[in-house]
Amino acid sequence: MARVRIKEEGLQSWDEVDQHLRRLGEIDNKICRLETDYNDKVTDLKAKVDEKVKPLVLEKEQLERQIKDYAETNRFDLNGKTKVMTFGQLGFRQSTSIIVRKAAAVIKALKENGLTGCINIRESVNKDELRKQTDDVISAVGAVKKVEDVFWYEPDFEKLNQ
Repeated sequence: MARVRIKEEGLQSWDEVDQHLRRLGEIDNKICRLETDYNDKVTDLKAKVDEKVKPLVLEKEQLERQIKDYAETNRFDLNGKTKVMTFGQLGFRQSTSIIVRKAAAVIKALKENGLTGCINIRESVNKDELRKQTDDVISAVGAVKKVEDVFWYEPDFEKLNQ
């Protein structure tokens, strides 16, 4: 059997373009309705699961608090920092965190004390500012300016929904 090429016919008139815009609007409306239905079902399922999960979460939190309270009270029984038990293990570990309330003041103090290694600096190209430069400047820094006409369309949803 020979291969058959299917030629896609282009639009022949502005009326056909307008009908395509109508169809695009109908498709967008249908997609929106389907996604809304889906999201409603997901929301309902989440609510049902939350109902079933809530008592379990509360019980879990209570058990965790009771275990923690007992472990803190009987910390002297631990050999080292961990207690291995039949159904798991528990223990204490040292945790260190740095609290920065006013980042600007801390950064200034770090700079004044020569601790610039403690400062994260992220550099990136500001394309909006670079776009304002001449073509010569843009090419001199190794960038390329790309100018193109970008097609767009927008169905008239008000007319579609009448």
